[in-house]
Amino acid sequence: MLSRLEPQSLEDHPLPGPSGRGAILLRFGEGADALVVVMMHLALGGGARARQLAYIRELIAGYRHQVLMGDMNTHANDLLENSPLRDLGLLAPQVEATFPSWRPQRCLDHILLSPSLTLERVDVLAQPISDHLPVAVEIRLPDSLQGDALPVQASEPT
Repeated sequence: MLSRLEPQSLEDHPLPGPSGRGAILLRFGEGADALVVVMMHLALGGGARARQLAYIRELIAGYRHQVLMGDMNTHANDLLENSPLRDLGLLAPQVEATFPSWRPQRCLDHILLSPSLTLERVDVLAQPISDHLPVAVEIRLPDSLQGDALPVQASEPT
């Protein structure tokens, strides 16, 4: 994930189910207006994936501004209509195929946004760096997360 803002916290969460699947949670800002970003790699099987999404749903409970992204190994309508995420009102702005990268036929990689965030741009990048194509979004942050509300990551002079 690339961001001009520095997160206040970063957490690594092993997900329930098959070993090797996990989620990384980043939090930007504090309190009710904080933004939570979760990057994940979900299981192939529907049952394990549902347990993983229920776990992630608990992680993000209480956050109004949410971004969920990663290799979700299922289609967006399954995530939005039939999973533990269905009550969040998340938006899936990207429907272009991402898998396999050499001849994309299925859309398994997603960036889901809460309705409180404004989508500026979405792209599937033609960069076959793995068996999945990367997805990129630009979002407009709510006023509470702009300006001096959050620290900007600075680089040291060399």
